[in-house]
Amino acid sequence: MNQFWEHYPAIRKDLERVHQIVLDNAVAGDGELSRIVREYAGRGGKMLRPAFVLLAAYVREGRFPAVNGTVTGHIPDKILKIAAAVEMLHMATLIHDDILDDATTRRGLPALHQQIGSKAAVLVGDLLFSRCFAMVADYATMESARRLAAGVAHICAGEIAQTQPSDPTRLSERTYIRRIAEKTALLFLISFHVGAVENGVNGRQLDSLRRVGYNVGIGFQITDDLLDLTSSERSIGKPVANDLRHGILTLPVIAALRFRPNDLAPLLAADLADNANLERIIAAVTDAGGVDYARARATAYTQRALSAARRLPSGEVRDAIVDVTNRLLTRTQ
Repeated sequence: MNQFWEHYPAIRKDLERVHQIVLDNAVAGDGELSRIVREYAGRGGKMLRPAFVLLAAYVREGRFPAVNGTVTGHIPDKILKIAAAVEMLHMATLIHDDILDDATTRRGLPALHQQIGSKAAVLVGDLLFSRCFAMVADYATMESARRLAAGVAHICAGEIAQTQPSDPTRLSERTYIRRIAEKTALLFLISFHVGAVENGVNGRQLDSLRRVGYNVGIGFQITDDLLDLTSSERSIGKPVANDLRHGILTLPVIAALRFRPNDLAPLLAADLADNANLERIIAAVTDAGGVDYARARATAYTQRALSAARRLPSGEVRDAIVDVTNRLLTRTQ
């Protein structure tokens, strides 16, 4: 696990337990396939979605417990199991995404399908889905299980829509937002929702947490799409301009097309697998103001999330949600 949660030892301690639950449930046996999948699961990342489950649950407590090396918190143990289920769901979607995108790396290491083949990777993703829902059935309410199932359906619908060919000149910001709402924001929202309701948080506090999740998710994905265009593979741990290579246009490009269609449309009609052409597209998007526009929209959604977070009861849990929301906007990976 990276250092994202180092200032919140209770959350970090709980996430370590969540991570172990994921490892214990991701695969069975001691064969080579199990070893590779465990190594993949061990890459960790920020573990945002399970952390949002935990943070939402802690809203009821009002504060984090002291951590002395053995104490991990006062939220029910079932919350950790549900958080692990959400992380396995996220891992499954990443594995399938990488296959669809023919990605070579994930978090700076080979994508799973590059190690074990696409057919085996699809089955591993399916296995993670099944383990996720088995755990949800054991520890969560029927309402939470239904929300997670509906979330998977929306994620799949978003991925299907993304693979469909479209006329670049007819793409709109509204279409893009709807796509990333299904791809990213919905699971953020569900993470906050499930963590809250499974620990008895409801009413206005639940509504505020759901608003945080949705708006953080949109801002997060816009920022992710910006990094895909403006960062390096070494920084973000995966191929850059990968969406463009596959003909998927994100907000910076959509905005630039609106601002300067005559400059950009011919470049997008050319070979998107050509690195030189990709560099020209990125330069044109930047010059047209697409990057600045997308960054402003990410900031706007982040401000909506912060506004919702500040309606939560004052205290260190709310402060943590506010801090994390701000840091996700300014991250570099």
